[in-house]
Amino acid sequence: MRAARWTGKELDAGLYRSLARPGRLHSFRIQDGETDMLLSCHGRYEAEAARWVSAAREDVKAYIQRHPGFQQSLAPWPDDAEAAEVVRAMLLAGIRAGVGPMAAVAGAISQMVGRRMLTLSPEVIAENGGDVFCRCDGPQRFGIVAESSPSAFLQIEVSETVPGTGIGVCTSSGRLGPSLNFGNADAVSVAATDTALADALATAASNRVRRRCDIAGVLDWALERGADGCVIVAFDQVAARGNIRFAA
Repeated sequence: MRAARWTGKELDAGLYRSLARPGRLHSFRIQDGETDMLLSCHGRYEAEAARWVSAAREDVKAYIQRHPGFQQSLAPWPDDAEAAEVVRAMLLAGIRAGVGPMAAVAGAISQMVGRRMLTLSPEVIAENGGDVFCRCDGPQRFGIVAESSPSAFLQIEVSETVPGTGIGVCTSSGRLGPSLNFGNADAVSVAATDTALADALATAASNRVRRRCDIAGVLDWALERGADGCVIVAFDQVAARGNIRFAA
Protein backbone atom coordinates (compact mmCIF):
# COMPACT_ATOMS: atom_id res chain seq x y z
CA MET A 1 0.00 0.00 0.00
CA ARG A 2 1.21 3.50 -0.67
CA ALA A 3 0.01 6.98 0.08
CA ALA A 4 1.44 10.15 -1.46
CA ARG A 5 1.68 13.57 0.15
CA TRP A 6 1.04 16.70 -1.91
CA THR A 7 3.49 19.54 -1.43
CA GLY A 8 2.93 21.38 -4.72
CA LYS A 9 0.28 23.89 -5.80
CA GLU A 10 -0.21 22.14 -9.13
CA LEU A 11 -0.74 18.62 -7.80
CA ASP A 12 -4.37 18.09 -6.80
CA ALA A 13 -5.80 15.35 -4.62
CA GLY A 14 -7.09 13.36 -7.57
CA LEU A 15 -3.61 13.09 -9.05
CA TYR A 16 -1.64 12.14 -5.95
CA ARG A 17 -4.38 9.76 -4.82
CA SER A 18 -4.15 8.00 -8.17
CA LEU A 19 -0.65 6.94 -7.06
CA ALA A 20 -2.01 5.13 -3.99
CA ARG A 21 -2.21 1.34 -4.02
CA PRO A 22 -4.56 0.20 -1.23
CA GLY A 23 -4.30 -3.46 -2.25
CA ARG A 24 -7.19 -5.53 -0.90
CA LEU A 25 -8.68 -2.66 1.07
CA HIS A 26 -11.87 -0.88 0.04
CA SER A 27 -11.31 2.87 -0.49
CA PHE A 28 -13.80 5.73 -0.30
CA ARG A 29 -13.74 9.50 0.00
CA ILE A 30 -15.35 11.65 2.70
CA GLN A 31 -15.66 15.40 2.09
CA ASP A 32 -16.90 17.72 4.83
CA GLY A 33 -16.06 21.42 4.64
CA GLU A 34 -12.29 21.83 4.39
CA THR A 35 -11.75 18.15 5.22
CA ASP A 36 -11.14 15.88 2.23
CA MET A 37 -10.32 12.38 3.48
CA LEU A 38 -9.58 9.16 1.64
CA LEU A 39 -10.17 6.08 3.78
CA SER A 40 -9.13 2.52 3.03
CA CYS A 41 -10.27 -0.41 5.18
CA HIS A 42 -11.83 -3.87 5.18
CA GLY A 43 -15.52 -3.31 4.53
CA ARG A 44 -17.86 -0.53 3.49
CA TYR A 45 -18.17 1.87 6.38
CA GLU A 46 -18.85 5.15 4.58
CA ALA A 47 -21.70 6.19 6.89
CA GLU A 48 -19.72 5.54 10.06
CA ALA A 49 -16.66 7.37 8.72
CA ALA A 50 -18.75 10.38 7.68
CA ARG A 51 -20.19 10.65 11.20
CA TRP A 52 -16.74 10.52 12.78
CA VAL A 53 -15.31 13.11 10.39
CA SER A 54 -18.26 15.41 11.11
CA ALA A 55 -17.89 14.91 14.87
CA ALA A 56 -14.19 15.74 14.79
CA ARG A 57 -14.80 18.89 12.78
CA GLU A 58 -17.60 20.00 15.09
CA ASP A 59 -15.34 19.56 18.13
CA VAL A 60 -12.64 21.74 16.55
CA LYS A 61 -15.12 24.40 15.43
CA ALA A 62 -16.75 24.53 18.84
CA TYR A 63 -13.38 25.03 20.55
CA ILE A 64 -12.49 27.82 18.12
CA GLN A 65 -15.76 29.57 18.92
CA ARG A 66 -15.16 29.35 22.66
CA HIS A 67 -11.51 30.41 22.53
CA PRO A 68 -10.80 33.51 20.42
CA GLY A 69 -7.26 33.43 19.05
CA PHE A 70 -6.98 29.63 19.06
CA GLN A 71 -7.29 29.30 15.29
CA GLN A 72 -4.77 32.03 14.47
CA SER A 73 -2.19 31.23 17.14
CA LEU A 74 1.28 30.46 15.81
CA ALA A 75 2.51 29.67 19.33
CA PRO A 76 1.56 26.65 21.45
CA TRP A 77 -1.84 26.97 23.12
CA PRO A 78 -2.14 25.99 26.81
CA ASP A 79 -3.16 22.41 27.51
CA ASP A 80 -6.81 21.84 28.40
CA ALA A 81 -7.63 18.49 29.99
CA GLU A 82 -11.33 19.09 29.36
CA ALA A 83 -10.94 19.64 25.61
CA ALA A 84 -12.44 17.13 23.18
CA GLU A 85 -10.15 14.29 22.10
CA VAL A 86 -9.24 15.75 18.72
CA VAL A 87 -8.59 19.21 20.18
CA ARG A 88 -6.50 17.79 23.04
CA ALA A 89 -4.36 15.94 20.48
CA MET A 90 -3.79 19.24 18.66
CA LEU A 91 -2.92 21.06 21.89
CA LEU A 92 -0.40 18.48 23.07
CA ALA A 93 1.20 18.17 19.62
CA GLY A 94 1.57 21.93 19.30
CA ILE A 95 3.14 22.19 22.77
CA ARG A 96 5.65 19.44 22.03
CA ALA A 97 6.56 20.80 18.60
CA GLY A 98 6.52 24.47 19.63
CA VAL A 99 3.89 25.54 17.09
CA GLY A 100 0.26 26.63 17.08
CA PRO A 101 -2.40 23.93 17.49
CA MET A 102 -3.84 24.31 13.99
CA ALA A 103 -0.55 22.97 12.62
CA ALA A 104 -1.78 19.57 13.84
CA VAL A 105 -5.44 19.72 12.79
CA ALA A 106 -5.25 17.49 9.69
CA GLY A 107 -3.17 14.86 11.45
CA ALA A 108 -5.38 14.95 14.54
CA ILE A 109 -8.54 14.39 12.50
CA SER A 110 -6.88 11.58 10.51
CA GLN A 111 -5.84 9.93 13.76
CA MET A 112 -9.21 10.25 15.47
CA VAL A 113 -11.15 8.91 12.50
CA GLY A 114 -8.58 6.20 11.80
CA ARG A 115 -8.66 4.93 15.38
CA ARG A 116 -12.46 4.86 15.35
CA MET A 117 -12.35 2.87 12.13
CA LEU A 118 -10.13 0.30 13.83
CA THR A 119 -13.17 -0.78 15.83
CA LEU A 120 -14.62 -1.97 12.52
CA SER A 121 -11.57 -2.99 10.48
CA PRO A 122 -8.19 -4.44 11.54
CA GLU A 123 -6.39 -2.37 8.90
CA VAL A 124 -7.09 1.29 8.16
CA ILE A 125 -5.48 4.07 6.14
CA ALA A 126 -6.91 7.55 6.77
CA GLU A 127 -5.39 10.20 4.50
CA ASN A 128 -6.50 13.78 5.13
CA GLY A 129 -5.02 16.24 2.64
CA GLY A 130 -1.90 14.07 2.47
CA ASP A 131 -1.48 13.64 6.25
CA VAL A 132 -1.85 9.95 6.96
CA PHE A 133 -2.81 7.67 9.85
CA CYS A 134 -1.95 4.09 8.91
CA ARG A 135 -2.58 0.83 10.79
CA CYS A 136 -1.68 -2.01 8.46
CA ASP A 137 0.03 -5.37 8.71
CA GLY A 138 3.66 -5.04 7.68
CA PRO A 139 5.76 -2.06 6.53
CA GLN A 140 4.06 0.45 4.26
CA ARG A 141 5.33 2.60 1.41
CA PHE A 142 4.61 6.31 1.17
CA GLY A 143 5.37 8.78 -1.58
CA ILE A 144 6.80 12.23 -0.93
CA VAL A 145 6.06 14.71 -3.71
CA ALA A 146 8.38 17.74 -3.79
CA GLU A 147 7.82 19.37 -7.16
CA SER A 148 10.36 22.15 -6.61
CA SER A 149 13.21 19.66 -6.07
CA PRO A 150 15.19 17.48 -8.52
CA SER A 151 14.09 14.66 -6.19
CA ALA A 152 10.48 15.32 -7.17
CA PHE A 153 9.10 11.96 -6.01
CA LEU A 154 10.56 9.71 -3.36
CA GLN A 155 9.27 6.47 -1.93
CA ILE A 156 9.89 5.69 1.72
CA GLU A 157 9.05 2.62 3.77
CA VAL A 158 7.76 3.04 7.31
CA SER A 159 6.97 0.44 9.98
CA GLU A 160 4.88 0.84 13.12
CA THR A 161 7.09 1.53 16.12
CA VAL A 162 4.67 -0.36 18.37
CA PRO A 163 3.04 -3.11 16.28
CA GLY A 164 -0.72 -2.81 16.12
CA THR A 165 -0.95 0.83 17.19
CA GLY A 166 -0.59 2.56 13.84
CA ILE A 167 1.79 5.20 12.52
CA GLY A 168 1.35 8.76 11.30
CA VAL A 169 3.20 10.14 8.28
CA CYS A 170 2.81 13.87 7.60
CA THR A 171 4.59 16.37 5.34
CA SER A 172 5.13 20.12 5.18
CA SER A 173 6.83 22.36 2.63
CA GLY A 174 8.39 25.79 2.84
CA ARG A 175 8.46 26.19 -0.94
CA LEU A 176 5.06 25.10 -2.22
CA GLY A 177 1.58 24.33 -1.03
CA PRO A 178 -1.16 26.21 0.85
CA SER A 179 0.08 25.85 4.44
CA LEU A 180 1.77 28.68 6.33
CA ASN A 181 5.48 27.91 6.56
CA PHE A 182 8.59 29.99 7.29
CA GLY A 183 11.31 27.65 6.03
CA ASN A 184 12.94 26.84 2.71
CA ALA A 185 12.59 23.05 2.52
CA ASP A 186 11.01 21.47 -0.53
CA ALA A 187 9.48 18.84 1.75
CA VAL A 188 9.84 17.61 5.31
CA SER A 189 8.12 14.32 6.16
CA VAL A 190 7.78 13.04 9.71
CA ALA A 191 6.71 9.62 10.94
CA ALA A 192 5.45 9.29 14.52
CA THR A 193 3.18 7.00 16.51
CA ASP A 194 1.01 10.07 17.22
CA THR A 195 -0.27 11.42 13.87
CA ALA A 196 -1.12 14.84 15.32
CA LEU A 197 2.46 15.11 16.57
CA ALA A 198 3.80 14.02 13.17
CA ASP A 199 1.79 16.84 11.58
CA ALA A 200 2.97 19.47 14.06
CA LEU A 201 6.60 18.33 13.87
CA ALA A 202 6.55 18.36 10.06
CA THR A 203 5.55 22.02 10.17
CA ALA A 204 7.98 22.92 12.95
CA ALA A 205 10.90 21.08 11.34
CA SER A 206 10.18 22.63 7.95
CA ASN A 207 10.11 26.09 9.56
CA ARG A 208 13.63 25.45 10.88
CA VAL A 209 15.21 24.58 7.51
CA ARG A 210 16.43 27.98 6.32
CA ARG A 211 19.90 27.02 4.99
CA ARG A 212 21.66 23.88 3.82
CA CYS A 213 23.63 23.72 7.06
CA ASP A 214 20.38 23.43 9.07
CA ILE A 215 19.42 19.99 7.73
CA ALA A 216 21.37 17.70 10.07
CA GLY A 217 20.43 19.65 13.18
CA VAL A 218 16.74 19.73 12.25
CA LEU A 219 16.69 15.96 11.73
CA ASP A 220 18.14 15.48 15.22
CA TRP A 221 15.70 18.04 16.68
CA ALA A 222 12.68 16.22 15.20
CA LEU A 223 13.71 12.91 16.73
CA GLU A 224 14.36 14.56 20.09
CA ARG A 225 10.82 15.99 20.02
CA GLY A 226 9.15 12.62 19.42
CA ALA A 227 9.47 11.76 15.73
CA ASP A 228 10.18 8.13 14.94
CA GLY A 229 11.69 9.17 11.62
CA CYS A 230 12.20 12.30 9.51
CA VAL A 231 13.07 12.99 5.86
CA ILE A 232 14.16 16.41 4.58
CA VAL A 233 14.28 17.36 0.90
CA ALA A 234 16.01 20.74 0.59
CA PHE A 235 18.73 22.50 -1.39
CA ASP A 236 18.98 19.56 -3.83
CA GLN A 237 19.70 17.20 -0.94
CA VAL A 238 17.75 14.34 0.61
CA ALA A 239 18.53 13.33 4.20
CA ALA A 240 16.82 11.07 6.72
CA ARG A 241 17.05 9.83 10.30
CA GLY A 242 15.23 7.23 12.35
CA ASN A 243 12.58 4.66 11.44
CA ILE A 244 12.43 5.42 7.73
CA ARG A 245 14.12 3.76 4.82
CA PHE A 246 14.12 4.68 1.15
CA ALA A 247 12.31 2.20 -1.08
CA ALA A 248 13.48 1.16 -4.51
